Parts: sequence; C-alpha cells; structure tokens
Amino acid sequence: MTPSAWSSLLILTVLWASGYSLSRLLLPGNRLARGDALLRFGIAPLLGCLLFAWLLYLPLAMGARWTWGYLGAVWCIHGGLALWAVQGVFRGWRRSLAAWEKASYSVRFSFLATVVILLSTAVPAATGGLWGYDARAIHGLKAKVLAEQGTLNEADFRDVHRLHFQPDYPLLVPIIESQVFMLAGYEQDQGLLLLFWGFVVSIGCLWASWLLSLDGTQGAWLVPVFMLTPWLGSFAEGGGVSGSVDVVLVTYLLAGGIGVARALTAGNQRYAAMGGLAFAGTMLVKQEGTLWAALAMISMVITWVWTRQRWTISRPLSISVNSEADGEPHSGEKDDASWAIPRKILLTTFGIMAAMVLPVFLLLQWTHGDIPQSPLYRSYSHALSWGWLITCGSRVPQIVQFAAAEFVNNVWGFGWGGLAFALVLKRRYRLTGEVLFLRILAGIAVACYIAIFLVTPYPLLYHLFTAFRRLMFHAYPLAILILAEQLCATRLTHQLGWVLWGGKRPRQPSGNAPSCDKARTSSETVLDKAA
Repeated sequence: MTPSAWSSLLILTVLWASGYSLSRLLLPGNRLARGDALLRFGIAPLLGCLLFAWLLYLPLAMGARWTWGYLGAVWCIHGGLALWAVQGVFRGWRRSLAAWEKASYSVRFSFLATVVILLSTAVPAATGGLWGYDARAIHGLKAKVLAEQGTLNEADFRDVHRLHFQPDYPLLVPIIESQVFMLAGYEQDQGLLLLFWGFVVSIGCLWASWLLSLDGTQGAWLVPVFMLTPWLGSFAEGGGVSGSVDVVLVTYLLAGGIGVARALTAGNQRYAAMGGLAFAGTMLVKQEGTLWAALAMISMVITWVWTRQRWTISRPLSISVNSEADGEPHSGEKDDASWAIPRKILLTTFGIMAAMVLPVFLLLQWTHGDIPQSPLYRSYSHALSWGWLITCGSRVPQIVQFAAAEFVNNVWGFGWGGLAFALVLKRRYRLTGEVLFLRILAGIAVACYIAIFLVTPYPLLYHLFTAFRRLMFHAYPLAILILAEQLCATRLTHQLGWVLWGGKRPRQPSGNAPSCDKARTSSETVLDKAA
C-alpha cells in the first residue's frame, strides 16, 4: 500500500471512530430499538466527517487561513472522541459476541458475504488513484489547493481563467482529501479511493439496519444482494469508488431519509436530529444537497396531509403469523385515523430539520457567495424562454427513451427493475407513514431530476450521457429502502429465504422480535399517545 492509502485508512478510521462517539450521544443506551445498533455504526463516518468539515469550514468562511495550531486542535478533538469510542467498543465486546452467537445462520452467512463483497472492492480502491474529471478537476484540485494554501482567498479560487471548474462547489470532500495530501504529499493520490470505499460500507450498514427493523433476521439475505449492485463498486465516472462525491452525497441522503421517516412515525426526535444533520451534510457535499433538503421538508408536509385523510392511508393491520386469512386485523385494531401523523410531531420534526440545515445554508452563502463563476457555466434559469417552450415537447421522447434504457441497465443490479416488479405485488398490510415519506421524497426527487433535462442549456444527449446515471444514483439507496419494505410487506423475504435455506426456516435466536407482518407496537403506542 502507498503512503496515500495508509493516510486515507488512518483518516477514515479516526473520523469513523469519532463519529461513533457522536452517534452514541445521538442514539444513547445499550437497549436500542431493533436495527439501531447498525444504524449507529452506519451514521458514524457521516457525523465524524460533518463535524470535521464544519470546524475547518469556519476559518475559510471568515477569510482566514488554516494554521498548524488550529489543525492540531481539530485533530485532538477527533482523537479524543475516537478514544472514547474505542473504550466503548472494549466495554461492549461481550454483548457483541453474545449477539453473534445468538444470530441465525442466515444472518451470519449474509454478514460474511457482505464482508467479502466489500473487501473485493477495497483491494483495488487501495491501489487506484483519482482519474475521472470530477475527481481531479472539481474536487481533487481544490483539495490540493487547500492542502498547500489553507485559504480560499488566493487566486486559485478566484481566477476563473485557471484550470478550475465550479469554484463555488461545497468543500466537505476536498477538506477531507486535503488532509490526505498533507500527510502523504501533494502528488500522491494512489489509495485515496479508500475514503470513498468507507461510504460504501456505511451504505451497507444503513441498508442492513433498515431491513433488520422491518423483518428481523428473515430479510438479512437481501443485504449482500443489494451490495452486489455493480455501480456501488464501479470505478467509472460517478461510480461508488471512482473518487466522485456522488457516493458521499447518497450516503448522507440515505441516513437523512431514514432519520426523518422514523421521526415522523416513531415520535422520537433524536431521529429528527439525525435526519437534520444528514441533510445538512448533503448541502456541504454538493449543490444538489440544498435541493434534497428542501424536498425533504416539502415531503414531510405532504406526508402529514396524506396521512390525515382517513380514507387514503391508515395504520398497518396487525396480522397474526398463524392467521390463514390475509389482511385479517388483530383484535383491538383501532380506526384508520389513529395512524395519522400528529401535528405536534410534524412541527417538531420540521423545526429540528430547519434548525440543522439553515445554518449550513447561510455558511455556504457567506463562504461562496462572492466567488466568481466559471465562464463555462450556463444558467438554467436563462434557458427558460419562448424558444425553449416551443422545443420542449421534442425533448420528452428522447428523455423517456433514455430513462427507460437506463433503468434496466445492468449497472443497477436488481435495484430499479426489482422495485418496478415489487410495486405491482399485493401487500399484506397497508402503507405506513414512514414508507410513504420515502416514496414521496424519492418520487419528487426523480421527477425534479428528469425535469432538469427539459430546461438544460447544454446539448441534451451530451447532458443525458454525462449526468443522468449520476443523478439517478442519488435516489437509488432510497429506492432500495422502498423495495426492501415492499418485499417485506408481500412476505417475499420469507418465501425466498426458505428457498435459499433448503425449504426450512432459518434458525432464530430465542426472544427475537416479531417480523414485519406483525405490528410495530412501539411506534403505534407513541402515535396513539400523541394523537
């Protein structure tokens, strides 16, 4: 391994460990809800990188320069948090060992298969360098400038005629990359992709936590299936380990979607804080993050309005596992309105979300507002004209044809095609507000992304070939959450699991929580009290 690879691994480890301490503060306690232990581990690198980037963003926003003393203080903070995390891991290793011994064979096999898949991606990432245009010209170059100069006031960020594209892009990823260059040298980028591989691992943890909360251990086999998505391990431009920031963005989006969805339905505002911090992180990664944060807040309101309609959506039916009639309600089932999201929970979640993203929005405007645009940039708003309205209709068939071909492309594995198939299957219980929020958010985001190509000032086919797949990648992890819940609601996770394990139900540990076809009583209790 090269010095850059060792530096990337060291920085990733420290930030992950420090973020784990923050996640323990965000989701405290030893007796966590089902899936929250993996959720805590999955959001750890996101919180660590967010805190690190925020601390180093403040001097840049004030026009100052990084000093060795300030950098040392920031690393001391993260080092202390990392040591606290290590101490907590040593204290809880007995519980982790006991959980592994009680785990079913399907969980163990799925865990080992996922580890093999991730390691097969880590090996080439440890030897590969930044080669794509985005990885070099947009983010890697900024990282080298920051590592060398430690400020945004030099000509490299101000002169639009230099080799520099989009100088007003957010800087979370260049700030992290700059630390690698400072440790390994400005010419060393072989192994820098390990930073991005860490976010692929985080995506796997977040998917696993979602499946565990839905279906106990029955759906564990889906995790390695989803992790086999070729685009997650792709080195092509915009792929998971290509050096592009898209994988970082989608990891923050995935955590934000899970956090806000659970806050709306479980009534636990710690999830709202997690979702707000994650969406704040998206804004520091890429400009599309601001759009996603706004769409998340709009989707919250739409979900609340929808769930208030008694005839549209209700709390899921409690189906007994031994019941022969599909959809037979459990005794004591309340009326449909009891599943509606209370206004108090909506306002609290919305307020926490706004409190997290608004300071980041102001920070970005303050830092990048006066940086001139590249002469190659074309404004989307200027493309809106009568001439555009006349030619807009001719773009629709090209966009639809290109999108249809892309959604069945093998780079997505079972993702988009599996979702289209699963959505037509009959559910065994009705839709929950948690999943409804994710469906609305993903649907609106995909619609907005497709609408971009209707107003693009660039040649249509050029823009489709260079941007469409990357934009759909942003919504892909959320689509996997929707697909996993739909498979759980149709009991395909159980039926296909029995086929994988020779027609036998995988061994379950004693005291397992009920699977997804039973009611999630903790969420219902909270909502009943709030209503």
